[in-house]
Amino acid sequence: MKFRVSLVGAALASAAVLSACSSGTAGTASPAGDAPATSSSASPAPSGSASAVPTSASAKAGGGDNAKAVSWAGELCATFTGMVDRSLVMLEDVSSEMEKGNLDGYRSAVLDYLAGTGTAMSGSLKRLNELGAPTASSAALHAEMVKFLEGVGAESGAAAKKMRGLAVTDPAFVEQMGALDQGQGGSDVLLKHLENAEKDPELDLAFATAESCQEMESKLGQMPGSG
Repeated sequence: MKFRVSLVGAALASAAVLSACSSGTAGTASPAGDAPATSSSASPAPSGSASAVPTSASAKAGGGDNAKAVSWAGELCATFTGMVDRSLVMLEDVSSEMEKGNLDGYRSAVLDYLAGTGTAMSGSLKRLNELGAPTASSAALHAEMVKFLEGVGAESGAAAKKMRGLAVTDPAFVEQMGALDQGQGGSDVLLKHLENAEKDPELDLAFATAESCQEMESKLGQMPGSG
C-alpha cells in the first residue's frame, strides 16, 4: 500500500540519522526511502506526543553545562521514534483492513495515524521552541527541524480533512486515498542538517547522552534489514 510512503520513509531516514548521531557515526546511515516491511510485532502507536524527558541532562560538554543540548536531542529522538512507531502500526492496520476488504477500517487506521502524528508534532514543536537552538552553532538545524515538524503537522491535518470527504462507496476510493500521499517536502534538507550535527562536539555528545536517543538506536537496530 503506497499511502504516505514518502512520510514513512522520511521518518525512518531521519530516525536512522539521529541514531547514527547518538552512536557517534553520523553520516553513515543509508535508510531506504521506501515503506518498511510491516511486522505483527510492531509496537502499539503511542497516544499524543512520543517525547520522553532525558534523565542524563546533567552531562557536560566543552567544559559547560550541556543540559539544554541533551534535552533538545532527546526531544528529537523521542519524536522520531514515535513517528516510526505510528507509521509501522498504521501500515500494519491498513494491510489488515484491506485484506478484509474493510475500506472504512482502512480509512480509520490512517486517520488514527494522522491524528496521533498531528498531536505529537504540536507537543514537540512547543518544547523545541521553548528550548531554542541547542548550541551556538546549531541555529540552522533548529530552524530546519521546526520547519519540518510544522510541515508534518499541517500536512497531517490537511490530509485528514480531505480523507473524511471521500466516499468509500466510490469505485475510485482507494486511488483517491493513494493520491493523498504527498510525503513531506524538505526532508532531504533536514537530513543534511542532521548529518552535519556531529560536527558540533557539544551536540554530538548530547545525542550520545540522551536516553531516548539510546533507546531509539536500540529499537532501529532490531528492525528487519538493519543488520
